[in-house]
This record gives sequence, C-alpha cells and structure tokens, in this order.
Amino acid sequence: MAYNLPDMKRTILAGILLAAPLLTVAAPTYRWVDERGKVHYSDTLPAQQTGKGHRELDKQGRVTQEHTRGAMTPEEREEENERQEQALRHTATQQRRDRALLSTYANTEEINQARMRSNQLAGNKIKSLQTRLEEANSTLKKLTGGKLATDPAARKQSEEMQVEIDSLTKLIAKQEHELKEMNARFDSDVQRYIQLTGKSVR
Repeated sequence: MAYNLPDMKRTILAGILLAAPLLTVAAPTYRWVDERGKVHYSDTLPAQQTGKGHRELDKQGRVTQEHTRGAMTPEEREEENERQEQALRHTATQQRRDRALLSTYANTEEINQARMRSNQLAGNKIKSLQTRLEEANSTLKKLTGGKLATDPAARKQSEEMQVEIDSLTKLIAKQEHELKEMNARFDSDVQRYIQLTGKSVR
C-alpha cells in the first residue's frame, strides 16, 4: 500500500506524540540533611538548600546524582565551628559523668539505695518546713482572732507572720520540685549505668 508524503509526515508525528509520555523522565526525589541533622525528602529542593549538598533519588530510592556542598560562607563556617565545639563539650561532659557514675556505684542496687537515702533527707526537710508552716498559720489565726484593727503591735506581727507563711510556702514548693528533679536524675543514672555495663536492674 502506497503512502503519499503528507500522510507519512502525519503518521510519524502521531507516533512521536504517542511515544512522548513513555520517554518522559520521572521527576527525582531530593534528599538533604538540615543544619540540625534531620533528613528531608521532597520532590522539590528548597532554595535555601541550593549549594549545601543533596542527593537525587529515583523511584526505587537509588541515588542517581550526588551534589556535594559548595564552599561555606564565613558566617556558616563560624556556625559550624560553634556546633562542633558544642558537640565536643557535650561529649567531654558526658564522659566525665560516665566515669563518675561507674566509679561511684558497683551496681544499680547501690544507685537505688542512694536514691532512698536522698529521698529520706529531702522528705525530712520538707516535713520540717511544713511543721513550721502549720505553726505560722496557727499563730496568724490567733492574731487575727483578736482586736487586730485597734492593736498596731498585733497588726504588725500579723503582717510579719504572713510574710513568713508566704516564704515557707514558696520554699516547700521549691523543695518538692527539687525532689522530683533528683528522682529523675536517679532514673537517668540507672538507665545510663545499664547502657554502659549491660547489667540489668537489681
């Protein structure tokens, strides 16, 4: 069967148009790590990430292109140096704490015994403050039960007693907060000791 030239051109053009979708390359997935170390994936690369390094992945998650980070600006270099110094300080501090933890306790039972002693001391201190608070409230009640309005000395004593009550109330709240923080530290010490030694809680 013979084709004239215009028919052949139309046939070729139609074939190209039909094949075009098959030849289209799928948009890549971009992978990059932000300044906090968090990994991100997206089908678009943020403008602020340009030049900071990223990877392009295909649909199967395979790396198709690797874009290395360009040269840092002086500000970025200063920030990076500060982050590295902070990381080194954190590591050094953790190492000192780990050495102190291992040299202080032979097992997790000793940590829990230290917790009990500390809780007892803190509890006794809180009870003492609460007793003083009860006494102060009782004294204030007696003072306000009389002729306070016509007795300047009693009124002054009452005001001083109220100041003491407020101070004791705040001090008790502070001690109770510190007690909770102390127990949280002991919990952390137990878990860290297990991580360092592989020994379970006894």
